[in-house]
Amino acid sequence: MATTRIIAMHRGPGKTIRSAIAGRIDYAVNPEKTENYEFVTSYKCDYHTADAEFELAKAQYEVNTGRKYKGDILAYQIRQSFAPGEVTPEEANRLGYELASRLLKNKHAFIVATHTDKAHIHNHIIFNSVNLDCNGKWKDVFRSHQVIAHLSDLICAEHNLSVVINPQNRQNSSYNKWKGYRYKPSNRKLLCWDIDEILAGGPKTYETFIRRLGEKGYTVNTGRYVSVKHILWQQGIRLDSLCDGYSQEHIKNVILKKEKHIPTPKSEDRPKLLIDIESIIRDKGPAYINALKAANLKQMAKTFCYLQENHISSLDELRKLVYEEAQELKTIEDSIKMIDAEIAHNEEFLKHISNYKAGIEIYAEYKKSGFSREYEEKHHDVIQPYKDAKHFFDKHVDGYQLPKVTKLNSELARLKNEKGKYKNMYYPLMAKHKDNLTRLSHAKILFDEKPEKDERVLVLQKKKTRSYDIGR
Repeated sequence: MATTRIIAMHRGPGKTIRSAIAGRIDYAVNPEKTENYEFVTSYKCDYHTADAEFELAKAQYEVNTGRKYKGDILAYQIRQSFAPGEVTPEEANRLGYELASRLLKNKHAFIVATHTDKAHIHNHIIFNSVNLDCNGKWKDVFRSHQVIAHLSDLICAEHNLSVVINPQNRQNSSYNKWKGYRYKPSNRKLLCWDIDEILAGGPKTYETFIRRLGEKGYTVNTGRYVSVKHILWQQGIRLDSLCDGYSQEHIKNVILKKEKHIPTPKSEDRPKLLIDIESIIRDKGPAYINALKAANLKQMAKTFCYLQENHISSLDELRKLVYEEAQELKTIEDSIKMIDAEIAHNEEFLKHISNYKAGIEIYAEYKKSGFSREYEEKHHDVIQPYKDAKHFFDKHVDGYQLPKVTKLNSELARLKNEKGKYKNMYYPLMAKHKDNLTRLSHAKILFDEKPEKDERVLVLQKKKTRSYDIGR
């Protein structure tokens, strides 16, 4: 199992390009950490003179492209860390070299230094930001850290090494330092999961709910807005800022059994689409194919357990459940559309009432002037909205008896509150519906029904050149 992280190397204050690069390389190839340079390899450069070679490449880049190198990013470093006892230093260095070669496509000079001074053997891969032709630079594009992590996992699978299956699992928190984008769950997710667990226990009162939060290490601030803070956090989180379905009002209604709470699914618990193995097994090793099969079997097993836990014994029952969820979603969508139309109508009313009141005196003066064109042009920004308001009232108001603004504002607040309740129901139900659509595709295989052409099955197409083409 290997975890990865990419770091951009900048020039520090008071340092030259060469001295900044030399400092990083010297740390990476430290003889005390690499067993006297035994586990240091390189491509198109010598680690003794790499700082000068990298600096020369940047100068040549300016000559070839005519662009002034601003010295923003000098080089990049990838840290690749392996689980204790899983690989030897020789294997780790070889895997790091393969990762750099496949990622950079041999277009950039790089150094791989394997450190053996810690329980977990790890690589420091340093590569020049300028390519070997000195006409382009490597770009750390959005989510390139994910590409590196997936490529590292693929290489590990091809060499029969383990792969991080659930990087967001709390049990893997000791590896968070090395995961790059694969950090532990956010504080918001942890809070949602703890609230789900408490509500699943069926607290009798809201006070009981607060007490159980306290038992989990949370303190609750009940001011104007309810906020929750864990003893390990630096700041609290307002309940109404969480995802839909976690407001104070919703929690109270769930406790009183007026509303149903739909928990936030954990990423490792949600069903995933099956992988079409046949389309990608060419040129792949047996370890990679076995990993794909294991992933598919795991998803099928999860679906089987879900069917048992929910007492679903036939495909028709699951289809009925999916159909009912779709109908419920359609009903909620229609209700939200009707509320949106009422909100828009009330807001338009308020706008025209405001314009009407603001233009009464100006329009009276305009009328006294004999509808002077000069006066109208001078006060056009007031007179025209006044006319539009009168035209709107002619269509929607009988006898010019305008509704009161306070009543319209009150109705607007009620409609927005009602819309919020529907949204709290909609988003969790939509997530559940998508999951059940995925389970339906799994169940058709379990019940030995031939999948249809439009079945929700993921097909991973083989990409040789574009998969990791994140450089220039």
